Amino acid sequence: MNKQLRILILEDDDSDAELMERELRKADIEFKSKRVKTKENFQKELFGFEPDIVLADYTLPSFDGCSALKIVKENHSDVPFIFVSGTIGEDFAIESLKSGATDYVIKDRMSRLVPAVRRALSEVKEKIEHAKAQKALKESELRFRSVVQSANDAIILTDSAGNIISWNKGAKEIFGYTGEEMTGRPITHIIHERFINEHQKKSEGAGSTGKSGRKIIESRGLRKDGTEFAIEISIATWKTEEERFYSAIIRDITERKKAEEILKEKARAELYGFVVSALPVFASGVPSQVRNILVKNFAKRFEENIRPRFEEEMKRHPGWRNGNLAIEHSQETLDAYMMWLLGLFSNLGIRTVKSYPGNKCTLELLNCPWKGEASGNPIFCLVCRTLVMRSFTWTSFKGAAAQGSSIANGSKTCVFEIHVISEGD
Repeated sequence: MNKQLRILILEDDDSDAELMERELRKADIEFKSKRVKTKENFQKELFGFEPDIVLADYTLPSFDGCSALKIVKENHSDVPFIFVSGTIGEDFAIESLKSGATDYVIKDRMSRLVPAVRRALSEVKEKIEHAKAQKALKESELRFRSVVQSANDAIILTDSAGNIISWNKGAKEIFGYTGEEMTGRPITHIIHERFINEHQKKSEGAGSTGKSGRKIIESRGLRKDGTEFAIEISIATWKTEEERFYSAIIRDITERKKAEEILKEKARAELYGFVVSALPVFASGVPSQVRNILVKNFAKRFEENIRPRFEEEMKRHPGWRNGNLAIEHSQETLDAYMMWLLGLFSNLGIRTVKSYPGNKCTLELLNCPWKGEASGNPIFCLVCRTLVMRSFTWTSFKGAAAQGSSIANGSKTCVFEIHVISEGD
């Protein structure tokens, strides 16, 4: 044992008490003991000596073990109590255990004393550790509930079927529903129907590995009054032996989206101004050698002026890594790049259509703002060509961007093909 035990011995026979102590010392158990024979002394030492364990005879001239057990259970219920007697019968031994005794040892089988003491102390230790764990768990739950209820974000817990089991104050403030109104209802009740399938797919993906996972998605929420608004959802999952659970931290990002749109509009206006200001260098009648120089200058200006804006916008995409669009999840990152490219052409008044035939992405320009000039002066097609070919180099995609058709060559529309090779190809 690591610490000196305090043992209270209720025994009127000194030789029997010495026999108990001798058995304990033979097992190298360090202890300090107090011997008592009367009820008064037993109660005094129980409160003054504060024993770690009680060893008691069953019968004494003026006191008995059952009364001693009752006193211990009423005042020190965690202190183990072992009967050590020569007169205890089997029926009484069973009843004593039911009454709260930890164990019993027959005096003519004193070799059982040490195992009984060690087992009793081990049980006490387990009870104390369990009590500490339960207290820590309760305190942790209280702290968790305090944090959840004070959070400005909506923190919602659901069962495996997606039905809400917890709804915090932040959720009430954001969506307008009380916890009583939402408990038991599906979380899809607060997600706009256009995004329900996407939300369910992302939720399933969060737990597809069988381990705790986390996904962040943007979607559209529905308030109690029916208004729709932009939300960001962080989905996590955990699994018990019986069931899987989900947590969703939902944030109202309406103001953030407005700020992003303002920044995008500003960037688009600046981009439009830059491209339009560069177009006069392609006026007809300019010698080809001069035009080639001007085209190179245009590409250089495009690189210097537009690439920083491209990178700034792409930083908002999770696939952006170290200044490039990452290869992982290439379809998602390719979509992000294509959305930027479509926005660029849209700011020039060009309508576009994208499609994914096979393993390529095709971008078709439906109208050309300088179609008349391009048919007589092919150099104008180099403007769009530069926008596509140069911006593709800003990503880390493996593959190529090429022009499939051009109005300068007699086609009705210009078509660009972007082929991205994934890591598995």
